[in-house]
Amino acid sequence: MDDAMKCPKCNSEHAYRDGTLWVCPECAHEWSSAAGAAAEAPLEAGVRDAHGNPLSDGDAVIVIKDLKVKGSSSVVKGGTKVRKSASPRPPTATTSPARSTASAR
Repeated sequence: MDDAMKCPKCNSEHAYRDGTLWVCPECAHEWSSAAGAAAEAPLEAGVRDAHGNPLSDGDAVIVIKDLKVKGSSSVVKGGTKVRKSASPRPPTATTSPARSTASAR
C-alpha cells in the first residue's frame, strides 16, 4: 500500500479519501496529500521567526521572552524591539602563526 494512504499520525492503513482530504477512521485525523508533500520538503537553513518566516540581516524583531546576554550580567527584557538584527554566524577558524616566546641568543 502506498505511504500516502497511511495515516501520518497513527500509521493506520485504513485511511480513505474524502474529496480533497484523507481521513483516518481509527484516530479521526484529516490531512491533504499536498500537505504531506510539503512536510517532506526540506526547509532551507537559516534563522526563522515564530511563524516560520525566514529572517535576514537588518530585520527588526521583538523579543518575546527575557534573554540573558552572553558574557554579561544584563538581560534583554521581553517586548524589546531589536532593530537591524544580525543572524548568528558560526565562528570562523582563524589560524595565526605560532610566536616564539624564547628570544634567540
